[in-house]
Amino acid sequence: MRDGQAVVVLPVGVSGQEIDLQLRRWLSRGTVSMQPLAHEMLVEVLSMIEAPIPVEGFAALRFWGQTGERSNSWMAAADPVHYQARMRDVRLRSLPADLSTASDIREIFTSLHTKFDAEGDCSFVRLGTHGYLQIDAPMNLPSVSAAVADGHVPDKFTASGIAAKAYHQLLGELQMFLHDHAVNLRRQEAGLPEINSLWLWGGGVAPEPKALSIPDLYSADALFAGYWASVNGTARPWLDFETCLGSSPPGFVAVVDEESTEGLSAYLTALAGLLKRGKLQRLVVLFRDGLKVELDRVDRLKVWRGMSPLLARNISEGS
Repeated sequence: MRDGQAVVVLPVGVSGQEIDLQLRRWLSRGTVSMQPLAHEMLVEVLSMIEAPIPVEGFAALRFWGQTGERSNSWMAAADPVHYQARMRDVRLRSLPADLSTASDIREIFTSLHTKFDAEGDCSFVRLGTHGYLQIDAPMNLPSVSAAVADGHVPDKFTASGIAAKAYHQLLGELQMFLHDHAVNLRRQEAGLPEINSLWLWGGGVAPEPKALSIPDLYSADALFAGYWASVNGTARPWLDFETCLGSSPPGFVAVVDEESTEGLSAYLTALAGLLKRGKLQRLVVLFRDGLKVELDRVDRLKVWRGMSPLLARNISEGS
């Protein structure tokens, strides 16, 4: 990673629908690309800063980031999701915070813990709105989170045949157990999507700690925090970009909360100011829908570049 570079992860930004016209023009002076994410945002960020990318154990890293402790056990993430039945297939729907209350998830995991721990085959635990599966024999599981798989047919991400037999058997038991769960009966009455499955993914063991030279992280994202802990990197809560740069002048990685309500334009205005004043030499902005913009400080002078189609699409020039 270059000195004076920031890599920033922002909420969804495709088509610039929440971005001011002037800021879309500024972004268009850089290199704009769009590629729907096929992996975790952590992987994209690590590739931008040229850091080693883990091949497994994403759940264990997230657990590390949440607890501050490295687990020696094999574990997988077990996150509440909704399987949406359609005419020809079933689609996975991740549940945003406003559709997955902490009380519902707590009640579901309490009952899962009672059932499966009693049978002795595996254990389900909950940390906040995240769930985890601990089991003696590793399973062949999807490698990506529900956020990445959202809207797709689940089988696209799962192995078939003998390799995934244990996974499909456990998934079937979970779905049967959740089918008429009290939480889902209440959610049906309230018109909310049922929590009718768990998305099991990211299985593995946390890597051994290994010191690595890596930019400072500003984020509340547990997966990012776990990776930074595994390489003995510096991680702090995200406050604002001025604070990030003041504490980490050589450069930083910042991951803005997905649920943040401040607005994309406010974030981009702040970043544009840092680049214009020379406090940043290079900026990479990664939006969670796969939009990516790479800007060097000199790009601000490229006023002849027109609006990127990726930022102008479905947007009126008079907006």
